[in-house]
Amino acid sequence: MHYADLEIAAYKAKLLRKTVGIILLSLGVIVAFTVVGFVFYTFALHHPSPKQPEKDLIFPNSFYEPEAYGEMTVPAYLENSDLVAKLRVERWLQEDNSDPEYPVSYYEARVELVYKGDQWLRDTNIVLQQLGSSQARQMGVPLYDVGNTLLVFTEEKSDTAGYPVVYAPRGFARGVFDIVDIGSKDDPLEFAVKVFCPFTDDGLQAKQITKDTHLYSAVCSPLYTQFYYSNSMNISPWEKLYYNQVLYLQDLEYYIADMLEGKK
Repeated sequence: MHYADLEIAAYKAKLLRKTVGIILLSLGVIVAFTVVGFVFYTFALHHPSPKQPEKDLIFPNSFYEPEAYGEMTVPAYLENSDLVAKLRVERWLQEDNSDPEYPVSYYEARVELVYKGDQWLRDTNIVLQQLGSSQARQMGVPLYDVGNTLLVFTEEKSDTAGYPVVYAPRGFARGVFDIVDIGSKDDPLEFAVKVFCPFTDDGLQAKQITKDTHLYSAVCSPLYTQFYYSNSMNISPWEKLYYNQVLYLQDLEYYIADMLEGKK
């Protein structure tokens, strides 16, 4: 073989090694980005919430301020709320622990129905605020998890935590109902279960079904499974007392509609 042929063969071998190296490097970069993307998708986009806190928030004074939130009745909450809607929690976004007495978490939530407020928000996603974070929670109220369905009375806040608009439940957990489905696919039965403290409106209380012990147990049992156990929390008997107002969701919806129309 001539020297020129050897030189060409060596060049081709070098070129081949370089090409293979580039291909392998490209594949490595693709794999790395795929892994990073998968991790981000799994933990950032679909991570339901941070670890549930083991301690409660200790408020120096009563944190319910009637002058700020109005009377704890449905008419007062309706009048003072910017958005009353049925939401589905889609994903956890972030938390803010800058104020240790009032840590908050932020979630992306899908608006399924709008009872009061801008109807164009239906079938869109909003940012929902909750009192509590991985540091501490409101007593008896776990952090939201992906899939939780809620009926919320909220006020609109602008330019909060880097978001143009944030919706915060009025009176913290007092403005939130958990929606629980204990029916079958053929005969769905949805209930609105009040967290932490019931409204004081007599007309609404007259519709509650907590006197039916058997039905109340049937409603609460899946609630604890869905809302608490999904967050790996230990439930003490006293915490169950905070779910002390159970209504048919349809009754609550009719009640809200009647008040908005000025019938009550």
